[in-house]
Amino acid sequence: MINESIYWSTQLKAFKISKRGSSYPDALEFKRSGTWVDTYDTFYGIDKETGFKLDMSMDRSFTLSEDGSQIKMMIARYNTFIMNKYSNSFETRTNGTIYKDHPFINTVRTMISALELGDLDLVYQQFSDNSLFSDINAPRGTTISIPEEREKVEQILSQYNILSLDEHGYPDLLDYEGDGAEVLSWWIYRLQNIKTSKKVDIFMHLSHSFNTKGKITRQVAYWNGSLLK
Repeated sequence: MINESIYWSTQLKAFKISKRGSSYPDALEFKRSGTWVDTYDTFYGIDKETGFKLDMSMDRSFTLSEDGSQIKMMIARYNTFIMNKYSNSFETRTNGTIYKDHPFINTVRTMISALELGDLDLVYQQFSDNSLFSDINAPRGTTISIPEEREKVEQILSQYNILSLDEHGYPDLLDYEGDGAEVLSWWIYRLQNIKTSKKVDIFMHLSHSFNTKGKITRQVAYWNGSLLK
């Protein structure tokens, strides 16, 4: 315990164990096992080597001697996933393969080219029926369905003509080890306002999640929505 205490206090910047919120310790007196004290704290610190931040709940139970002057045992409960992730931060590890060309990438290209040609049926054929859509311009955590997304796109197309949707750089497929696949792509959407004839270029970053059947299950769009206002 002494060595562990030395490690945390020297390895972590701003290290502290503090009371969690409005919680307070509880003392429980049992007939057979004696007095137990339960505490509810937050364990915080930033590793000096890796920059990894530990900020997690730390609940502990202490058993006391009969007169309450000494601690006989301590049991700590914390998020082992976070601690394992912290331990792994000191290693060099892989997490799958990055592909420059792949059928999933072609699915995204098919979807974008169909959008450029105004074929919305083909656009949404690339998605699973229960796909979700997120937009950086929407409130955080908001997702919408295919019908809702299609209605939003149709509204934009009623105000803007698509001049071209041009690939910027090249997409990447991140094929994770047992955790699915994600296609990251970058585009320049070249649009023209139907009423004013004003042209606008939008830099669009898209992230698409895929299922094992090659269908898109989620789209996250990062772009400057104020350009269309």
